[in-house]
Amino acid sequence: MNNRITVIILSSVIVILVAFGIIHDRRMRADFGPYSGFRQHDHAGHRAAPGRNFCTPEFMRERLKLSDEQIEKINMLNETFDREHGLLMDKIEPERERLRETLKNDNPDMKQVRAILEKISAMNVDIQMLRINQGRIISGILTPEQQNMLNQERRRMFRRRGSGPEGME
Repeated sequence: MNNRITVIILSSVIVILVAFGIIHDRRMRADFGPYSGFRQHDHAGHRAAPGRNFCTPEFMRERLKLSDEQIEKINMLNETFDREHGLLMDKIEPERERLRETLKNDNPDMKQVRAILEKISAMNVDIQMLRINQGRIISGILTPEQQNMLNQERRRMFRRRGSGPEGME
């Protein structure tokens, strides 16, 4: 009896964590990263969030006074990012579906659930590393003055949203 209750409780906790993870990941994909709003569109099948205007090409050109050469470099970087990000997202989705199917069972194999969650987590780490790397490369393209202005704009944006990327400044 105790084993059954333990499995039910653990399954419930996992379902809640997975549901939160999916919701949180969607929010993160839509509005996270030091330069997340710069792209005009997301990978095919992954809709860009409406209303994003932080770090759009217009913002970068007007507020940061980027040169045409800087814009070209950043656009090429963003195309590479979009392609790599899309490949990772395409790998995650089947794992999420596999997890959903596994959790539909009356008595899901918790070792299998853990393995799937660990695989999804590893891919999410890869996505975060991709975002961080993109931000670092863009920082190298910007002049110190442009970088300072971008950091000020970023702080303003996070204050308005009531959140912030601790440790990213």
